[in-house]
Amino acid sequence: MSQIAEEVNLTRPPLGLPQGSVRALLTLLILGVVIHEMVIGREVDILWNETLLISLAHYFSRRRFINIPASEVPRLQKEGILPPETRPLYLPTGFIRALIILSFAALGVYLYREGRLFEAKVFPILGAVTAYVVGMFFGWVAKWFMKPGSKALLIRWQDFQASIVLIVLVITAALFFVYGSAGVPPWLRNAALFLTLYYFGAR
Repeated sequence: MSQIAEEVNLTRPPLGLPQGSVRALLTLLILGVVIHEMVIGREVDILWNETLLISLAHYFSRRRFINIPASEVPRLQKEGILPPETRPLYLPTGFIRALIILSFAALGVYLYREGRLFEAKVFPILGAVTAYVVGMFFGWVAKWFMKPGSKALLIRWQDFQASIVLIVLVITAALFFVYGSAGVPPWLRNAALFLTLYYFGAR
């Protein structure tokens, strides 16, 4: 195991930057384009919409939520069992995630004050990002504060979420199969998208 860790440590990250820096640069570029397009009122191209969701999946899914004693972390990292926390672009840990959340929060406030928050060009993207982050947050809270006596309650809550998402997505898929995209009302499209992203974020 230690030999594997040494081989990993000797591997040079792309461009000689700290591990994860290229992903951070790509994310910042995608974030800048999406926010710019939404602010000026242009419809965000599917290219940027999809790459944004990929970036979100990376930054809000591959996180360490295992409760490990601080004294054990250095040993586990040295043995190669636990990957070290990275600092992309030499920034503090968690900076990119915080920047994503704050950027979209500021964008939401701006669009609300401009009366454009629920525009067709804006709402699906902003709602999708919000749903994913909210799902991630609730999933983290549920696991972090779960007590031995509340496990049954957590299981019921997870079953409830899964049932709602499955019902909405099955209805949406059935309408697509029978009538095509024209047979699915916009509100149901948004509900299916937001609930799916929420669920994946929560898991």
